[in-house]
Amino acid sequence: MPFSWIDAKIAVTVFGVMWSLEQEIISSPFVFSVSYLFFTITCTYFYFRFRQFSDKKAKDIKAKLTTSSDV
Repeated sequence: MPFSWIDAKIAVTVFGVMWSLEQEIISSPFVFSVSYLFFTITCTYFYFRFRQFSDKKAKDIKAKLTTSSDV
């Protein structure tokens, strides 16, 4: 099975939590919760922006191919 976006998100989360604990940045469960919430919202936003961009590009290419084959 290929490496998916969810696998990448989990890997980055685990790495970030381990690094933060080692550096003593995360000092309480509340700080962890707020950090994870911010990370989740940010990743979700960028994922959907990327999907919107790639879908638009695919539609543009399809329209261009359809137009050029009609000529």
